[in-house]
Amino acid sequence: MVIDLSTKTVDELKTIIANHEKLGKIKAQRYLAAGVELAARSAGNLSLNKTVEIIAAAAKDGVFLGAKDVADRSGAVWAKVHYAMTKHLLDVSRHAHRLGWPMLSAIVVDKKNVATGAMDPDAVTAFCNCARALGVAVGDEAEFVKAQQAAVFEAAKEGRLG
Repeated sequence: MVIDLSTKTVDELKTIIANHEKLGKIKAQRYLAAGVELAARSAGNLSLNKTVEIIAAAAKDGVFLGAKDVADRSGAVWAKVHYAMTKHLLDVSRHAHRLGWPMLSAIVVDKKNVATGAMDPDAVTAFCNCARALGVAVGDEAEFVKAQQAAVFEAAKEGRLG
């Protein structure tokens, strides 16, 4: 039976996600679709799937992205989405983790750090807290971020993102 998730409330989507997690069914299509639907509702006109494509393409090219780059490539107006961007990127990483991928948002950094891949301290904290919430061991936060960045680039190079 196909359930139209667009008719579900935010609370119903959260319940679907929580129930799948309790049952360990995080690869189930309904679980993944509920995550995409929930992320879409909180990200304005940003699309989780489109952002995954944008980040995967950048990773394949071996380059970091700025958050505004993601918005621009999505066709979103930065002024309308910049407040939602951090949560959106963390949703992208949660989705990637559910798929067995590295946390994709590791390669999205401040525009001033695109050349180096450095993340500002608040972004490092948010990224690492997201990983911990997913049950990922973090250890040294700076090293964890670098390891995730390397893993994203490697997965893209090997064709494992998508």
